[in-house]
Amino acid sequence: MSGDERSTASDASDEVTASDASDGVSASETSETSEPTRTHRRQRVRGKAGVPDTIATPTRYPSRLPTGSVELFLPRDVPVVWSDDTRDDGALDPAALAHFDQHGFVSLPSFFDADEVRALQIELDAQLAWAASHPDDPRLVREPDADALRSIFAVHQTSARFESLSRDPRLIAIARQILDDDVYLHQTRLNLKPGFDGKEFWWHSDFETWHHEDGMPTMRCFSCVIALSDVTPHNGPVLFLPGSHRTFVGCVGETPDENHQTSLRRQTIGVPSRDAIRALSQKHGLVGPTGPAGTVVLFDCNLLHASNGNVTPDPRHHLFFVYSALENRVVDPPSGRRPRPTHVATREPRALRPSADTSLDRTDPSSHTADASPRSTPRSTPPSTDRAWRPS
Repeated sequence: MSGDERSTASDASDEVTASDASDGVSASETSETSEPTRTHRRQRVRGKAGVPDTIATPTRYPSRLPTGSVELFLPRDVPVVWSDDTRDDGALDPAALAHFDQHGFVSLPSFFDADEVRALQIELDAQLAWAASHPDDPRLVREPDADALRSIFAVHQTSARFESLSRDPRLIAIARQILDDDVYLHQTRLNLKPGFDGKEFWWHSDFETWHHEDGMPTMRCFSCVIALSDVTPHNGPVLFLPGSHRTFVGCVGETPDENHQTSLRRQTIGVPSRDAIRALSQKHGLVGPTGPAGTVVLFDCNLLHASNGNVTPDPRHHLFFVYSALENRVVDPPSGRRPRPTHVATREPRALRPSADTSLDRTDPSSHTADASPRSTPRSTPPSTDRAWRPS
């Protein structure tokens, strides 16, 4: 099956199985009686990415398949880096962009300086204090087998400082460079791994969930992960299967209603089989980027990732900004089920404008706001291109 063809879910028995994945991802020929769904793409021109003429459909990225179906392995049908901007003085230099394109992630050590990190850690403490005083807020997610805090969603709503940081000109310039469009926040969150108590996150592709439960049309999105504490090989770094972002894994297991109420605590639906993870790890290997607090890791929305539990005394706390192209705004989920709440997935996106003030306030205490609408600054505010980043 070529990159222009996708078989329907009814053809699942003709797709490759996990045992074939390590030998290259492909699919069998479509039967003569079944016309494949075709996605025609406009030819790319410099400065403007080719955009599929059709939005996502259940047959383009089939997943959440009925029990007894065969797991699918479909080659990626859209770019990883959408822009042709590979200047040496760009937001990301050519080596960093190439690393992101090839491996699905890039690590930028010490992206934020020591003063900025201290300001962000103060804000983290303020967010934890806010969560303690709002224990029933739906934006808080607990560990599956305990009352310990696992995640805080929509931190751009509860933290003025984090909302402003999401529009840092350095980050917006990177997002526009990768996605070649105005960008919006599909999701923000703090993922917490306190010492001794931080639990694991199982293997998954974010896009698989964002497509099937939120209605994200295609893979024109990535996560920007900011380390708020030192990340070591021992305290639960995010693990990647580098290169797996070029394969969409259609998972077996239908989505129950209100799945987010349990999946955000422990995901069991929309996860590849152990055979699939074994085959893909044999093909691609496994890495777990580490670095001091202030390190930024960017990773593609379809990259398979996970993390181990943290049994060390040292916390591992991450701030996530999920940037998506404005043209990739969500639609009705292909499942036909009610989409997840807006604090988990934005449904009325606004294009982010770079913050006019690039400095993090290092003196004033955090201010909190219930306003879910991101602030905006004039479109003419130029993105910063003072630093070109190289992969670690």
